[in-house]
Amino acid sequence: MPGAEIANIRGSWESGNLVLQNVNGVNIVSVGVPTTGLRAIPAGNVSVVTTSATLTSAMVGQVLYALATTTITLTLPAAGSTAAHSQYTIVNGGSTGSVEIIVLSGITTEILVGCGWATSAAVYQITNTQTTSATGDAVQITAGGSTTSIWWLTGLVGTWVSTT
Repeated sequence: MPGAEIANIRGSWESGNLVLQNVNGVNIVSVGVPTTGLRAIPAGNVSVVTTSATLTSAMVGQVLYALATTTITLTLPAAGSTAAHSQYTIVNGGSTGSVEIIVLSGITTEILVGCGWATSAAVYQITNTQTTSATGDAVQITAGGSTTSIWWLTGLVGTWVSTT
């Protein structure tokens, strides 16, 4: 089910791993993710994404768990039309070396900055390539708001490359 939401799930960090549990406290999945830069997941905010999609305002605040077979492209909405501080978190849920995630800023005049990328680079796409991907690689992206065409990278785990 593309974009299907998983309800009644809670996330927590345990010994450096992201652990998702059902309402009965039974572990569903444990992902080895370094805790640097990303927060634990609030209950009920995880959505599984299996096909390429344009992110919507309904997805703001959710953790998008990418489970594709090879490549998935997630396109951000226009930063200027998105409320300031709206945030998306994208986690690679595929096996190590199996899923490539491409995050596009929507249009090439809207740029991604932060986590080592400067505004002068005009980065409009970041990619967690299939060959360097690992289960749990993740990016957290925050909208600059209606007066800017900038998306801020506020958390990054794993190897991501940029396209200008």
